[in-house]
Amino acid sequence: MAESAEFLFPLDKLKDLLNSNNSKYDIHESDLLSRNLRLRPLHKEDFSKGYLDLLAQHTKVGDVSAAKFAEQFQTMQAYKDIYYIVVIEDLAAHKIVATGTLEIEHKFIHSAALRGRIEDVVVDREASIKDYRYSQGNLAAVIMDVVTTMGKVLGCYKISLESEDNIIKFYEKFGYKVEPGQNYMAVRYRS
Repeated sequence: MAESAEFLFPLDKLKDLLNSNNSKYDIHESDLLSRNLRLRPLHKEDFSKGYLDLLAQHTKVGDVSAAKFAEQFQTMQAYKDIYYIVVIEDLAAHKIVATGTLEIEHKFIHSAALRGRIEDVVVDREASIKDYRYSQGNLAAVIMDVVTTMGKVLGCYKISLESEDNIIKFYEKFGYKVEPGQNYMAVRYRS
């Protein structure tokens, strides 16, 4: 996995963003590596490492072939500075075991600022695999720390996410709050 072009965004950009804000990146990286886990951007070969199976533990993925995955990956990669999908790979199992997405919106408001959205924070919950907790907390906490820090360093005036009621307390640990008077609404065109 040598070529940077094979990542959704450059690995060096991930390291630079996280190291520029006194984040816990070095702590996360060394602790993860000691557990044979690696934090990195999504890679074009992650289809074969169970990335979509991991997402399916969280939401309906549908029928996505390897070719469709590659096409979507290239589309997202072409929109530079919009999609930041990070994953944690179990290096021994060659399997993606955690992920989270930071999407960046370019706005006219707030002096043409950036707004971040956190999506698809998922940690593998398969009963047949080992517990992916480690000494600094669980992998969902690592993913949330990373995508939140990235949004802050990129200059987002606001980062939001949608949450089920039972995990609001988890997100509050990273500074997220339920804002009074704000409602999440959706219209769905596919089930």
